[in-house]
Amino acid sequence: MCFGLNLTYEDDLVPYVSVVIASTIIFYIDVGVNLLTAYYSKGLYIYDKTLIFEKYLAESAFLDIFTLIPYALGNWSDNNYMKFAFLLRTIKIKQIIKKMENYLKLNDRNQGLFELLKLFLIIIYMAHFCACIWHYMGINEVYNGVSPNWIESYGLQNSMWGDRYIYSLYWALTTMSTIGYGDITPTNTTETT
Repeated sequence: MCFGLNLTYEDDLVPYVSVVIASTIIFYIDVGVNLLTAYYSKGLYIYDKTLIFEKYLAESAFLDIFTLIPYALGNWSDNNYMKFAFLLRTIKIKQIIKKMENYLKLNDRNQGLFELLKLFLIIIYMAHFCACIWHYMGINEVYNGVSPNWIESYGLQNSMWGDRYIYSLYWALTTMSTIGYGDITPTNTTETT
């Protein structure tokens, strides 16, 4: 989602709009699935639609509404910061993983593999998140005329968003792993802090 903020190039518009539409559709599908999916309680599966709806209202509705309204307003207005409220939906990831563990009923060996997979996915997610922040800082500086910045230092100001994403992800992974080759570095005070 971060690579569509402050769009300055026409090539960026198509992937950005596609991601916005896809994420909005996925959100509505998620709400629909939650309203139609039985849940497990006290050793029994509950299939009653009224009880499922009441459970959704009690557990997930507030978070869904609280994140959807700012996200929708941010997508259709000039206030890009409202889109960040959508990140609160990542709270649900923990619930999803817990449901998967209960459903799979893993033995000790498989539980270890599942924990390793969870760790790998968390690292990838955090690298993506850090790459988005790094890219946002750089593209925001290009947009506001701050120079020097890391995007201009590497000649990426006219490149496709995918190229900038690879550079951003590379920077995030090398920084997170403390390898830090130094080939992509901060070039001003804002990027350093």
